[in-house]
Amino acid sequence: MTTKPSYTPALRFPDFLNDGEWKVKRLGEIAEKVTSKNKSNKQLPVLTNSATEGVVNQQDYFDREIVTKDNLTNYHIIELNDFVYNPRISVAAPVGPISRNKIGTGIMSPLYTIFKFKEGNIDFFEQYFRTNCWHQYLKDKANFGARFDRMNISNEDFFNLPIPFPPLSEQRRIAQALTALDELIAATNEKLEQMKAYKKGLMQQLFVDSMGWVNH
Repeated sequence: MTTKPSYTPALRFPDFLNDGEWKVKRLGEIAEKVTSKNKSNKQLPVLTNSATEGVVNQQDYFDREIVTKDNLTNYHIIELNDFVYNPRISVAAPVGPISRNKIGTGIMSPLYTIFKFKEGNIDFFEQYFRTNCWHQYLKDKANFGARFDRMNISNEDFFNLPIPFPPLSEQRRIAQALTALDELIAATNEKLEQMKAYKKGLMQQLFVDSMGWVNH
């Protein structure tokens, strides 16, 4: 008899301390690959998955068109809240990023792997893919013989990626806590930018005006 994998996290909310170990499921058990192509050549936004910004509009991100829109029938259609894996590696994403599409319907290069969850809390999974907990699995499965700047991993191995799967109520609790921290960080960064702008304006008045006075 095969025992299903499970584990207990090092830190847990008090309400869930007695709920036993977390289940571990394969990505393919809880998500399905998106394979719908843009066969009618719809003029949808071309999206890309940036290592630092996540899913973004390609034209806005690069400030120019980098694909020809004459024929995009081979591109995959991605919907809101689908997830996408970009196999391109970088310092910011050493095994390539997995990001959630928060923009809306668009199309993406067939080089990307797009999938959608069938069960579980997608906010929880979004936070999980921001960690490096899943990186070692891809490194172990990848074939680095093809290109040094891309992870070469089979579709089967990718969808065998083990994913922690606590009870849904615990998934929600974790997602809510981490999302609240994201919002606090965003608000703090906005305040920081405002203070930088204020300081810059103050310096202009303190130094530029005084220099103008000296030159008279």
